[in-house]
Order: sequence, then structure tokens, then C-alpha cells
Amino acid sequence: MTSTLENTDCGYKMIIPVATEEESSINVRTIFSGPFVLPDGYTIVSAIYDISLPEQLSKPVTVKLEHCVDLNDEITASKMCFATAAIDLEKKVFVFDCVGGGSFPKGETYASLDINDSCLLCVLYRGSTRDTSMKYAGQCSYVRDYKNSWTMSILFTKHLSAHYKYTQSETVATIESHPFLFTRRKGDGELLMELDKFKNQMDLKGWKVAPLTPIPDVILKSQIDCVELQQEFGKLQCRIIPSIEFSVYVYDEDAATDEIDKYLDIGGTTSNIFIKRQRE
Repeated sequence: MTSTLENTDCGYKMIIPVATEEESSINVRTIFSGPFVLPDGYTIVSAIYDISLPEQLSKPVTVKLEHCVDLNDEITASKMCFATAAIDLEKKVFVFDCVGGGSFPKGETYASLDINDSCLLCVLYRGSTRDTSMKYAGQCSYVRDYKNSWTMSILFTKHLSAHYKYTQSETVATIESHPFLFTRRKGDGELLMELDKFKNQMDLKGWKVAPLTPIPDVILKSQIDCVELQQEFGKLQCRIIPSIEFSVYVYDEDAATDEIDKYLDIGGTTSNIFIKRQRE
């Protein structure tokens, strides 16, 4: 007999052999970032999970973790692995290494692995800075400042339920998640999103969209990829997640349309984000 422990908001599922003599306690803690070290050439493509198993389980536990790889062929699957971490007491970091086994079904967003012991577990992907197989998301929110004025924030994360939940926990507003891929650049250019066209204020039929903080010319894919690798554990703030922020407001009551519906053409991506607000 087995039982299932599932938390899709945090991106994991577990199939557990049922203990016959006494109940077993299994604890799973989802971690966004920490003092982690990865094998060269690998990127974390899941959340990190601290899994505590009881000693009396007679059979392995099947763990299924959500990943953000667009898994459409065997070559891509061959670049993926599960990894567990051991602590380096001298350097005060957790060092991840790939482990054998694991199933990475084509077309699915969960990979599975049988484990027998407690561990710190994640999924890794071996790809270059020009690899377009990973999925990302623009986590968008609006906070009302006063009548007909809002602050719009877009945080760029990996396309994972656990990352959505983390960004949602950091704001009072409702997050809208917009998935996207990076697109290949000519030559050997590193994948990036082009933001230079949003650096200046935009006037739109009685509305204004103005940057609240300086907008960078570009955000590199690699900047999003390494957010989890924070050496000062417990000090992660949303501000270190690559982001942009705008003030969206009506400046001309007579000329303003009832709705603003402005497409943000973020170059270098398949992003489909619109600024949308209804006039009050």
C-alpha cells in the first residue's frame, strides 16, 4: 500500500509506502535560495527541497519535482539530473552533486526519483548561456497608490509554482504569472531580454507609464539563473530578483481612455505582457 503527499503550489509530489506498525512522519521544506554550489555548467531548474524521512520505511519514497525545462526530446532529457547536497563545514556551503537514476518524461513538467534517505534535493540542467530550453515567467502585480494611480512590478523568475508562491508571499497584490522563453540571438550572443525601450516615460492617451527605478538596458538570462545561489542564507529579498517597476496613472482626466492596454515588447523573449488598468 502507498499514500500520496502532494503540494503542487510548492512543486512536489511524493508516493510513500504506508508503514504497517506505526504512522510515519515525513517533512518537506521548500527552499528558494541558499549558500549552494553547483557542478560546473549546471543550473537549478526546480525549487530546492529539504526532505526528512523516518528510518522505519521499508521501501523507497518516490519523489516528483516540478522543473522548468521545455522537455521535448531525449537529448534535452539527457542533460538533466537529480542532485543532492552535502555540507562543506569549512566554507559553510551546501555542495550539490548529480545522483544516478531519475525519470524525465518527455512533455511533462515533473521528474521523479526514488529515495531511501533524508536529503536536500533538486533538479539540475546542463545547458549553455545560449540554451533556450528553460522556461521563465514575468511575475506581474499592481499596487494601488491612489485613485487612477498604480505601481506595477514585474519580477523575472523561473517558471515554477514554488517561485510564483514565493513572489506572491512578498506582495499584498495578486500576482499574474506570464511564462516565456528566451529566443536565440545572432552570432554567439548570450541570451538576454532587451529593456532599453522602457527607460523613458510613455504617454498613452491621457495615461502615463513612468519607470519608478532605473530600467537596465538588458537583463541577462544568467542573472535569473543564479538567483538561488545566495551565499548569505536567509537574507534573500525580492530586490535581488531581476525586476522592473513602473508608475501607471491617469494624468489628463479629459483625454484619458477608460482603459490602458499597452503591450510591453520585451526583445529577446517570447514574453506576452500587457500593462492593463481600468480607469476608476
